Amino acid sequence: MNWESYKEISILERILEFEENPEEVQRLTIQISEKKRELKADISLLKNPMLKKIMVMRYLDGLGWWSIAERTGYSADHVRFMGRKARSVILHEKSKQEQGA
Repeated sequence: MNWESYKEISILERILEFEENPEEVQRLTIQISEKKRELKADISLLKNPMLKKIMVMRYLDGLGWWSIAERTGYSADHVRFMGRKARSVILHEKSKQEQGA
């Protein structure tokens, strides 16, 4: 059996597991929705529109750094750098909020 066949069987097994356990699907769906809300709130802390755009494409739209680079006209390295900068800004802003609370 080749790797692709193994992956297909593994995916089918997971699908069958979910079909047999709708409560688990519901739990995971709620968990994903909560994480998306948290991400949106975190991204809203950014003041720079390009940093916001990059974070939305990466973490909400699920794009890779290369795809983001193509869409923004920046190099993949620069887009990754901007992503790191955005995460740093978000952590800093959250820290400020916690200290002020």
